[in-house]
Amino acid sequence: MPLKYTLFIFFIFSSYCLNAQTFKVSGTVVDTSSNLKIENVSVSILAAKDSFLIADKRTLKNGYFEFTHIDSGKYVLMLTYPEYADYTMFFTVPANGANTIDLGEIPLTQKTLLLETVIIKSQVSAIKLKGDSTEYIADSFKVQKNASVEDLLRQLPGIQVDQFGKITAQGKTVNKVFVDGEEFFSDDPTLVTRNLRADMIDKVQLYDKKSDKAVFTGIDDGIKNETINLTLKEDKKNGYFGKLDAGVGTDNYYNAQGIFNKFADKRKFSAYLTTANTGLTGLNYSDQSNLSSDQDANSDIYNGEGLPSVTSGGTHFDDNWDSSKQSINGNYNFFSANIKGANDNISQQNLPGKIIFSKDHNSFYNSSLNQKGNSEYDLKTDSSTSIKVGANGRWVTGNKESTDTAVQTRQDYSLLNTSANNSSSKFNTGHFNVFGNWEKQLKKKGRTVSVYLSAVTDYSNSNGFLNSQNKFYDSLSRQDSVISVNQLKKNSTTKNEFDASVDYTEPLAKNFSLIAQYQTAISKNNSNKESFNQSGNGSYKNFDSTYSNHFVLNNFSQTGSLSFNFSKKKMVLNFGNDVEFKNMSQKNLYDQSILNRNFTNWSPHTNLRYNFTQYKSLEFNYTGNTTQPSISQLQPVLNNSNPLYIVVGNSLLTPSFTNGFTANYSNYKVTSAAYLYLWGSYSNESNAIVSSIVTDTAGRSISQFVNLKGRNNNNYNAAVTYDKMFKKLPGINFSGNLNFSSNQYVNYVDNKVNNTTANAYRLFIGANKTEVNKYTFIINAGVNYNTNQSSLQRQFSNNFWSYNLNTSANYYLPAKFELHTDINYNWQQKTQAFIDNYHRLIWNAWIGKKFFSNENLLLKISGNDILNQNIGLSRSNANGIIAQNRFNTIGRYFMLSGVWDFKKFGKLKN
Repeated sequence: MPLKYTLFIFFIFSSYCLNAQTFKVSGTVVDTSSNLKIENVSVSILAAKDSFLIADKRTLKNGYFEFTHIDSGKYVLMLTYPEYADYTMFFTVPANGANTIDLGEIPLTQKTLLLETVIIKSQVSAIKLKGDSTEYIADSFKVQKNASVEDLLRQLPGIQVDQFGKITAQGKTVNKVFVDGEEFFSDDPTLVTRNLRADMIDKVQLYDKKSDKAVFTGIDDGIKNETINLTLKEDKKNGYFGKLDAGVGTDNYYNAQGIFNKFADKRKFSAYLTTANTGLTGLNYSDQSNLSSDQDANSDIYNGEGLPSVTSGGTHFDDNWDSSKQSINGNYNFFSANIKGANDNISQQNLPGKIIFSKDHNSFYNSSLNQKGNSEYDLKTDSSTSIKVGANGRWVTGNKESTDTAVQTRQDYSLLNTSANNSSSKFNTGHFNVFGNWEKQLKKKGRTVSVYLSAVTDYSNSNGFLNSQNKFYDSLSRQDSVISVNQLKKNSTTKNEFDASVDYTEPLAKNFSLIAQYQTAISKNNSNKESFNQSGNGSYKNFDSTYSNHFVLNNFSQTGSLSFNFSKKKMVLNFGNDVEFKNMSQKNLYDQSILNRNFTNWSPHTNLRYNFTQYKSLEFNYTGNTTQPSISQLQPVLNNSNPLYIVVGNSLLTPSFTNGFTANYSNYKVTSAAYLYLWGSYSNESNAIVSSIVTDTAGRSISQFVNLKGRNNNNYNAAVTYDKMFKKLPGINFSGNLNFSSNQYVNYVDNKVNNTTANAYRLFIGANKTEVNKYTFIINAGVNYNTNQSSLQRQFSNNFWSYNLNTSANYYLPAKFELHTDINYNWQQKTQAFIDNYHRLIWNAWIGKKFFSNENLLLKISGNDILNQNIGLSRSNANGIIAQNRFNTIGRYFMLSGVWDFKKFGKLKN
């Protein structure tokens, strides 16, 4: 279906849903003793059938409230207000009655006036509002036996979870999931939601978490993150639970994982271990189109290409005591990976008046052991003072091996050059940080002082070999020169840094505050890179000074910041400016030359947020950032690892400045479970630091960074998102997203200006539904159109369409059988640079049976990539080079596996 018709149907459908016929319900709340109207009373409308929350708001100054968009039906009105007894009443909105239902004056009685013999009963609601938070009573929502928290979240109105575990609540992405108010094991929500049991949860609390500084100072800085807190049932706070999962498959595929958790009131201990070659990298499967581990430090050794064999594990401990005045937590994780892979790359380099085509093949083997740990101790010495000390570290050891062959041709396909490269290296890196924070609330409310200290040590060492041969050819494809490299490379870097900052907040008026900060940082870096050529006897002892260097770099910076905060009821305004004075001094220990640079960096910022209601807001942000050139851009180290691409420094570089603007509007309607989100952004970078690449007739490129004069790099983005739970299609949640982005950037190619404009248009539509004990399904579909235009080669078009479809479904069959299937389809149109359409259909499925009365054992047979079409592919376009990379990854296999859930809970000991 053409894109314009799809968009038309989508918006007509959305408009119809937003404008369905509804009714108005109103009333006035009064005090029974004084007959005065009461302001800010919490008024909620619940469905009489199941206590589902339909709408909520607070009364105005005259005690009046009014609800619109209420459908016909039977409801419960609930009123709550501090020091007053709760009030409930039943009422009906008739389908054929008047458009307005006036409930008249509704009395509230102070608790002190109630007779002790009077008992007020009210129906317990499945969903409650507490200030800015929404609370779900977990047992009010039905889930499968042994279900995870992720399964529970899928049942909660206003919360969606996709097939990869990403959580969206009231249209916002949830990045934090706490357990009893504390982080549990990791800041990855899926590690909690997929490995914690639903039957352990008492309440699910959804709220916008303020920043730690805002909580401490009491000054709303506008920074909020959508957060879920899981409160445990009292009888689930003492005991242990866990899961064992293991399987063996065809073609020597295997996986095994186990997790054990022990809770003792406020003390928690957890440990896990996994080993697999199926893409299982931690406690979860990642999206196999973009495999990555839950250890962020492995991104340089495993980026999704190749066949991985991974073993990982970790432990977590936390406890608090002394009436929660003291707490401690710690984590240790390790990740051992061996990845073997191969990829084929083709590229088209657009130059003024000519084109260079490239093809290369690369095979690699990488292995690494990554370990990291952290610990933290918190102490609240009194109600106004807190101290926090901690440490964290990361250690990585491993080796890399790579073999690469490449061919470049001219536009007429005559041979330009060939290359063959072999490299290997052993490496080890480390990072260690200790920190201490002291925070004090002074006598005047809003007046605070904080001190933050940290010391960081980083190191990196590598030792390896580089062997390459590059042959160059004339216009008749005759060899005319050769460049060969055969060297031993030794690299060693260290960095020591100390940071200290002081924050002070001062209330200038009732709703107006000052935030002042001073920060200083001192660092010393030592970099020693040595290259040795092979001597006649085969040893590597001939020192090569051209590709060797030894630098010492010292940085000293001071940053001052002044910000102001205005907060009143529905509006929060923050504005201010940071200014940094930075000195960089680099000394070359080989020739004793010194490079000194001084920078002044400005960072103005403004944030304005207006909350029309708890669920409707408008926000605007502005940030300005100064970016100084890095030392590698000013005076880079010569690197001959790729003789076809050489980078040279530019000591005349000056800083760039970026202005960034964003605005968003969000509106969540509790009555219809509909969410609308509008977002837009614009940024421009002046005096941008861009690449200037000159390519000679042999295909060798020399790159240098220069400042862009008289032009700006610009970026535009806009998006609209709409989600709705349709009552006429019970339980089905629909979502849609329309997105546009445009990047306009400039660089220099062969000393000529190259203007590139890249635009992307995207339409996404999805739906999901869960019927307990019957089925769960998720379906998402998207269409994309990308355009790319370069001023140097306007005759070449690289515009293309792409489509994707993702579905996932679980069916619960008789006799405790369960069937799962998921499909991922991608199609991408061919272009002038890439002559083939790309399409891939990945189909995975499994069927299993649960055993025992508590259904805690599952045996299943699964098939991965049943159609055997999982071929990795990525495409890119930057600096006039259009490239495509095809790589091998995990393919088809079948597996027999078992999953055993275990648990044992007991009463807390007094």
